[in-house]
Amino acid sequence: MFDAAYPLPVIGGKEKQAYLLANELVTAKGVNIGALTFEFSTNHNDSQAMLDVCRVEKKRFYSIRLLTNLIRLRKQYKILHIHTPSRVGKFVAILGKILSYKVFFKIPNEGTVSTAGVSRYIDHFFFRFILTKAIILERSTWEELKKYDYLHSKLIHIPNGVEVREQKHYRFSDKSINVLFVGRLVQQKGCDKLIRALPLLAKEHIKFKVTIVGDGPELSSLKKLAIELDVDKHISFVGNKEDVFSYMYRSDVLVNTSDKEGMSNVLLEAMSVGLPIIATQVGALKQQLGDYYQEYGCCVESAAVEVSDRINDLYKNNSQLEVYGAYLYKRSNEKFSISQTAKVYLNEYKKVLNKC
Repeated sequence: MFDAAYPLPVIGGKEKQAYLLANELVTAKGVNIGALTFEFSTNHNDSQAMLDVCRVEKKRFYSIRLLTNLIRLRKQYKILHIHTPSRVGKFVAILGKILSYKVFFKIPNEGTVSTAGVSRYIDHFFFRFILTKAIILERSTWEELKKYDYLHSKLIHIPNGVEVREQKHYRFSDKSINVLFVGRLVQQKGCDKLIRALPLLAKEHIKFKVTIVGDGPELSSLKKLAIELDVDKHISFVGNKEDVFSYMYRSDVLVNTSDKEGMSNVLLEAMSVGLPIIATQVGALKQQLGDYYQEYGCCVESAAVEVSDRINDLYKNNSQLEVYGAYLYKRSNEKFSISQTAKVYLNEYKKVLNKC
């Protein structure tokens, strides 16, 4: 496995998926896996990683260090699975191809593949001649690449996975609704849309509490916005938390207002405990929510008024919370457990190795 910031600690979605997949393949499937990554923090704890982690200092000439480690590791590993779709990820893929690794390359977000200009031709050359397999998560990238016949054999659709936990049990109350936001506080995640929806809820005389888990450059501006809209007393900014599930169990609905996603880990985690979801129509949302995509889970244009309307609907018909949550929990077990995801990857690994 190569990721620019392999855990521990877990940094973000793609890192979390690399960690979950590697651990499941090692512990449940008996696969020999190592991780190649950078020295990214003094806080990492490789003793908990359950596999060998090789860390490279990202200083001058780090590309040579990557190459020498890939040469050394080639004696032990046949597949190079890359979770970083950036330039460094592509560079490692090219090195892997030269060294005769079978190269798996994961595309975690929509918009990652260039569709215009010179970059488009570079990307297609990369997909056609460097990669053994490209793992696609969401619909827009899949449809874009499926247009090209010469890429068909390269593309595979494998969803992200999640550890399924104990289902949340509801204690209904008409006194208030507890809303949860989890994510990096950056513009792309659109937390401001949730905050802008809150005055509209107040006008409907709906009592609400909002917990925002996460940190980032937008934190101060979001706090300022909450004060300007006179909803700050209803919001708790709690910062980054390793265990978001304790907050999910105490919440009635998760709101995700991202402008761009692949297959959201936060949504998968909410599903894994049966927490109802309100989310914008981006990435793999429809695939994740299934039959309830239109009825409960989607804000059509991600406007604040639509976020407010969805929360309002669940508040006034709170029996839907139990039905919706039970559906998501069942779907998480059936479609997105990390055990099933690892099994699919293992089958794909075996296929490419059997062709050697």
